[in-house]
Amino acid sequence: MNKIVSNLLKSGLKCNTNEVFVRHLRSYVRKGVDEPKYLDYLKPQIPYYPLINVQVRGYDYVVLESYGKFLHNLMNKLGVNVVKYWCSPLQSLRYDSLRPESEVTDSQFTLNIYERSLQIENLSAKMAPVLLEIVLSSLPAGVHMSAEEHDPSVHEESRYIPDLQLAAFKSELQELKGNMSDDIEDPKKAKK
Repeated sequence: MNKIVSNLLKSGLKCNTNEVFVRHLRSYVRKGVDEPKYLDYLKPQIPYYPLINVQVRGYDYVVLESYGKFLHNLMNKLGVNVVKYWCSPLQSLRYDSLRPESEVTDSQFTLNIYERSLQIENLSAKMAPVLLEIVLSSLPAGVHMSAEEHDPSVHEESRYIPDLQLAAFKSELQELKGNMSDDIEDPKKAKK
């Protein structure tokens, strides 16, 4: 290698010796060199988490919406794969304040709880503690965060607002189908 560097320097090329060495190595490196498969087992195996839902809840819509955007941008910058981002339906809670030593209502309060959810895929075990530490340290006041493994039965049901009118129409349709089947069976019995 020293001969190559000295020959290049003698030829009048003015360059850094590190650059020459790197160029020299690149010329001899072949892409797609077959390496033994056992070398893959020597690499450290980093486990990946399955689908994880990060949920943030708060009482102030504007703060929660801007924090949700911040989280989405942060995870994109860190290279974390965000599969879905959704808003859950509003939960309204009513609190009654009672007068001292009585059952008479003094005042009523309505609290609205807003929720945003991020679904993360293939989060590495190395990246998870760093990401969760950043998320926890940047939580605004009044916002709560939880992270858990994705459970379709729980998360998919809470994601959608039930349509009560549609449910009433479906039950009415089932009743009509039941009545039709009873009407159809009666003429058959009469013929026999």
